[in-house]
This record gives sequence, structure tokens and C-alpha cells, in this order.
Amino acid sequence: MQNLEIVKKWDGGDGFYSDGLLDLAYQQSHLKDIKSIWSFIEGYKKKPEEVRSKFELMLEHLKGRESGWSIKMVDWMAENCKKVPIFTDMGHTAAYVMWLVCKSVLFMLGIKCDEGMWKSFERDYYMGLGGLIPPYVADVLGIEYAASVPIKRANQDLLSQVMIPGTQIKTVYRSIDKYRYLQEYYLLKYGEVLPYIKRSSWSVNESDVQTVYRVMCGESLDEKECRNILSKVKSADELRRTITTSEKFKKMHI
Repeated sequence: MQNLEIVKKWDGGDGFYSDGLLDLAYQQSHLKDIKSIWSFIEGYKKKPEEVRSKFELMLEHLKGRESGWSIKMVDWMAENCKKVPIFTDMGHTAAYVMWLVCKSVLFMLGIKCDEGMWKSFERDYYMGLGGLIPPYVADVLGIEYAASVPIKRANQDLLSQVMIPGTQIKTVYRSIDKYRYLQEYYLLKYGEVLPYIKRSSWSVNESDVQTVYRVMCGESLDEKECRNILSKVKSADELRRTITTSEKFKKMHI
């Protein structure tokens, strides 16, 4: 219970656990397109001392959480987070950190560690980044890989099958760029299909159909299916209604 209270009381702000910067960018954008929103995010600045303070606060709470554990990782993570992609996001550690924890457990149990196990561990559990690290956070903290390590998302179609009792299937992760990440975020949170560049006429096109279907159903449509949906819808609202009432979508959200 004490560990849960530590997490509940901590407020990392929009630099770490929260997506407050993404929400602010959406609210401030008049054009409501991804290019304009990304320009806002890329140019957003915060006082360096505030960013460092929040980061130190996060580390202190993590240290409190692991204070009763036999294996300590926070100091190592703080020293290496600039060069090693040790987070899928600032709240979830990546495979390399988990591998070090496993090695420590084996050592404490007196079990010889086979370094060759790492390749299998990395293949099965590495996820890349779980979301965007804001550029101003990366600059202040010196996180060198923030713009180069891919963002990865679980394949939603496979995840839906995992939820079926008695079914076992390996989860596959797909890489997306920052623009697709933003499109997915705003579609799922605000229900808006945001194009990369705002068009003069907001009529639905094939790219919109593919984007919404990919986000909501986890896969792409073939050209025939895409054209079939496109022939039935004239607006983004109609497109959302069409896909959310489809059998594919319903099966995924039982």
C-alpha cells in the first residue's frame, strides 16, 4: 500500500507521465492539422530548472518505491538514461533494464547467467519508446536517442486475439513515426481525424479511411474495402460511425 501511495501522490507534469503537452498543442492549434500541432510541440519551451526539478522528483519517488527491494536500479538508470533507451516511456522501463534485474535475481539465487539469453529477451520484449519524449525535455536532460529510437505500438488485432480465453499468440509490435503517433493520440482522445496538412475542403479521402481503420482496428484495408467505405461516407463523423459499428471493431471491444 505504501508503494501505491507514492505513485498516487506524485505529479510528473507534462514532461513525464502525462500527455499534457499534446493536449495543450491540440487546444492551441487553430488549423487542427498534425504539421501545425507538431510545430507547436517542437517549439514549446519550459524553464530548464523546472524540467530538472520534475525529473529529480520522479527519481526520488522511484527510489522510495525500491527502498524495500533487494535489487536497486534507479541510480543506474539516472546515470545512463541520456545514452541508453532505458524507458519505453518515463514510467515503464525497457527490456535492457529488465534484463539487468533478471541477471541480478539469478546472481542472488546462485544460478549461472547465460549471456546468450539476452538476444532472446531483447527480441521478445524490446518495445522501443512508448510515446513522444517532448523535445524540450530531451534538450534539457540531454536524452540523445529521443528523436531516433522508434515509437512502437502493439498490434491491436493480435492483442484482441490474446484476450480470447484459451488462445495464445505472440504479440507483435509495429513502429510508427511521430506524426502517426499524434494522429492516433488525437483520434482516440478527441475523436478527430487530423490530416498532416489542413486541406481547404474537409472531405474524407482514402488516406483518412486507412488512418482511422488502422487506429481503431489495428490493421490496414485492401483497396477494394477502402473504396467501399469511402463511397458511403462524406464526413469524418460518418467515417467514425461507420468503423465503430463494423463487425471488426465490435469483436475487438467485446
